[in-house]
Amino acid sequence: MYSFGNLYKKCTQLGIGKRYLNSQRNFKEVSIKVPWGHIAGKWWGPTDTRPILSLHGWQDNCGTFDRLIPLLNKNIGFLCIDFPGHGYSSWLPPGMYYHFSNYLILVRYLVNYFQWPKVSLMGHSLGGITSYVYSMIYPEDVDMVICIDAAKPMIRKK
Repeated sequence: MYSFGNLYKKCTQLGIGKRYLNSQRNFKEVSIKVPWGHIAGKWWGPTDTRPILSLHGWQDNCGTFDRLIPLLNKNIGFLCIDFPGHGYSSWLPPGMYYHFSNYLILVRYLVNYFQWPKVSLMGHSLGGITSYVYSMIYPEDVDMVICIDAAKPMIRKK
Protein backbone atom coordinates (compact mmCIF):
# COMPACT_ATOMS: atom_id res chain seq x y z
CA MET A 1 0.00 0.00 0.00
CA TYR A 2 1.08 3.55 -0.62
CA SER A 3 1.19 6.39 1.88
CA PHE A 4 -0.41 9.60 0.63
CA GLY A 5 3.02 11.04 -0.27
CA ASN A 6 4.01 7.93 -2.23
CA LEU A 7 0.61 7.74 -3.93
CA TYR A 8 0.87 11.41 -4.97
CA LYS A 9 4.37 10.79 -6.34
CA LYS A 10 3.22 7.67 -8.26
CA CYS A 11 0.21 9.50 -9.73
CA THR A 12 2.42 12.44 -10.72
CA GLN A 13 4.86 10.08 -12.46
CA LEU A 14 1.96 8.56 -14.40
CA GLY A 15 0.54 12.01 -15.15
CA ILE A 16 -2.77 11.28 -13.47
CA GLY A 17 -2.94 14.50 -11.47
CA LYS A 18 -2.61 16.83 -14.47
CA ARG A 19 -5.82 18.54 -15.54
CA TYR A 20 -6.91 19.48 -18.98
CA LEU A 21 -9.56 22.12 -19.56
CA ASN A 22 -10.81 20.44 -22.72
CA SER A 23 -13.74 18.28 -21.65
CA GLN A 24 -14.36 17.15 -25.24
CA ARG A 25 -12.39 13.97 -24.76
CA ASN A 26 -13.46 11.09 -26.95
CA PHE A 27 -14.00 7.48 -25.99
CA LYS A 28 -14.50 4.30 -27.95
CA GLU A 29 -17.43 2.02 -27.14
CA VAL A 30 -16.16 -1.52 -26.46
CA SER A 31 -17.82 -4.91 -26.19
CA ILE A 32 -15.76 -7.69 -24.65
CA LYS A 33 -16.95 -11.24 -25.27
CA VAL A 34 -17.48 -13.31 -22.11
CA PRO A 35 -18.97 -16.83 -21.74
CA TRP A 36 -22.43 -15.47 -20.79
CA GLY A 37 -22.55 -12.66 -23.40
CA HIS A 38 -20.52 -9.46 -23.36
CA ILE A 39 -19.12 -6.76 -21.10
CA ALA A 40 -19.77 -3.25 -22.39
CA GLY A 41 -17.57 -0.29 -21.69
CA LYS A 42 -15.89 2.89 -22.79
CA TRP A 43 -12.20 3.13 -23.62
CA TRP A 44 -10.96 6.67 -23.13
CA GLY A 45 -7.60 7.79 -24.53
CA PRO A 46 -4.94 5.68 -26.19
CA THR A 47 -5.92 2.10 -26.99
CA ASP A 48 -2.40 0.93 -27.85
CA THR A 49 -1.20 0.90 -24.23
CA ARG A 50 -2.49 -0.73 -21.06
CA PRO A 51 -5.22 1.45 -19.54
CA ILE A 52 -6.38 2.00 -15.99
CA LEU A 53 -9.30 -0.39 -15.51
CA SER A 54 -12.12 1.66 -14.00
CA LEU A 55 -14.89 -0.05 -12.02
CA HIS A 56 -18.19 1.60 -11.06
CA GLY A 57 -20.28 1.31 -7.91
CA TRP A 58 -23.42 -0.63 -7.09
CA GLN A 59 -26.55 0.40 -9.04
CA ASP A 60 -24.37 2.36 -11.44
CA ASN A 61 -22.59 1.95 -14.77
CA CYS A 62 -19.41 3.02 -16.56
CA GLY A 63 -20.93 6.48 -17.06
CA THR A 64 -19.82 7.15 -13.47
CA PHE A 65 -16.50 8.34 -14.83
CA ASP A 66 -17.81 10.52 -17.69
CA ARG A 67 -17.25 13.77 -15.78
CA LEU A 68 -13.95 12.76 -14.16
CA ILE A 69 -11.91 11.27 -16.99
CA PRO A 70 -11.98 14.35 -19.27
CA LEU A 71 -10.18 16.21 -16.44
CA LEU A 72 -7.36 13.66 -16.25
CA ASN A 73 -4.25 13.24 -18.37
CA LYS A 74 -5.34 12.63 -21.96
CA ASN A 75 -2.22 10.51 -22.61
CA ILE A 76 -3.41 7.84 -20.16
CA GLY A 77 -6.02 5.30 -21.25
CA PHE A 78 -9.01 4.40 -19.09
CA LEU A 79 -11.15 1.34 -19.72
CA CYS A 80 -14.45 1.85 -17.88
CA ILE A 81 -16.59 -1.25 -17.86
CA ASP A 82 -20.19 -2.05 -16.96
CA PHE A 83 -20.35 -4.92 -14.48
CA PRO A 84 -22.64 -7.81 -15.52
CA GLY A 85 -26.28 -6.73 -15.35
CA HIS A 86 -25.34 -3.05 -15.31
CA GLY A 87 -25.41 -0.53 -18.15
CA TYR A 88 -25.13 -2.24 -21.51
CA SER A 89 -23.42 -5.43 -20.29
CA SER A 90 -25.14 -8.80 -20.51
CA TRP A 91 -27.03 -10.08 -17.52
CA LEU A 92 -25.73 -13.18 -15.78
CA PRO A 93 -27.48 -16.44 -16.77
CA PRO A 94 -30.56 -17.49 -14.76
CA GLY A 95 -29.60 -19.20 -11.53
CA MET A 96 -26.39 -17.22 -11.03
CA TYR A 97 -26.27 -14.67 -8.23
CA TYR A 98 -24.85 -11.17 -8.43
CA HIS A 99 -22.26 -11.88 -5.78
CA PHE A 100 -19.20 -9.80 -5.05
CA SER A 101 -16.86 -12.68 -5.92
CA ASN A 102 -18.14 -12.62 -9.53
CA TYR A 103 -16.70 -9.12 -9.95
CA LEU A 104 -13.29 -10.36 -8.82
CA ILE A 105 -13.53 -13.20 -11.34
CA LEU A 106 -14.48 -10.68 -14.03
CA VAL A 107 -11.43 -8.50 -13.32
CA ARG A 108 -9.21 -11.59 -13.52
CA TYR A 109 -10.90 -12.58 -16.79
CA LEU A 110 -10.23 -9.11 -18.28
CA VAL A 111 -6.58 -9.14 -17.22
CA ASN A 112 -6.15 -12.51 -18.95
CA TYR A 113 -8.27 -11.50 -21.97
CA PHE A 114 -6.08 -8.46 -22.68
CA GLN A 115 -2.91 -10.30 -21.58
CA TRP A 116 -1.86 -7.45 -19.28
CA PRO A 117 1.25 -8.27 -17.24
CA LYS A 118 -0.02 -5.87 -14.54
CA VAL A 119 -3.29 -4.04 -13.95
CA SER A 120 -3.96 -0.53 -12.65
CA LEU A 121 -7.35 -0.23 -10.98
CA MET A 122 -9.60 2.71 -10.24
CA GLY A 123 -12.91 2.08 -8.54
CA HIS A 124 -15.83 3.95 -7.07
CA SER A 125 -17.77 2.48 -4.14
CA LEU A 126 -18.27 -1.24 -4.95
CA GLY A 127 -15.67 -0.84 -7.72
CA GLY A 128 -13.22 0.51 -5.14
CA ILE A 129 -13.85 -2.43 -2.83
CA THR A 130 -13.47 -4.83 -5.78
CA SER A 131 -10.16 -3.16 -6.67
CA TYR A 132 -8.97 -3.32 -3.06
CA VAL A 133 -9.82 -7.01 -2.60
CA TYR A 134 -8.40 -7.94 -6.03
CA SER A 135 -5.11 -6.30 -5.03
CA MET A 136 -5.08 -8.40 -1.83
CA ILE A 137 -5.64 -11.63 -3.78
CA TYR A 138 -3.23 -10.82 -6.64
CA PRO A 139 -0.75 -8.29 -5.19
CA GLU A 140 1.95 -9.22 -7.70
CA ASP A 141 -0.38 -8.38 -10.61
CA VAL A 142 -1.49 -4.93 -9.43
CA ASP A 143 0.69 -1.84 -9.78
CA MET A 144 -1.78 0.77 -8.55
CA VAL A 145 -5.20 1.08 -6.90
CA ILE A 146 -7.28 4.25 -6.70
CA CYS A 147 -10.38 3.99 -4.49
CA ILE A 148 -13.04 6.69 -4.66
CA ASP A 149 -15.56 6.53 -1.80
CA ALA A 150 -14.44 3.10 -0.64
CA ALA A 151 -11.31 2.36 1.34
CA LYS A 152 -11.77 -1.28 2.16
CA PRO A 153 -14.45 -3.91 2.62
CA MET A 154 -16.11 -4.27 5.99
CA ILE A 155 -14.70 -7.19 7.97
CA ARG A 156 -16.22 -8.38 11.22
CA LYS A 157 -13.87 -9.14 14.09
CA LYS A 158 -14.67 -12.31 16.00
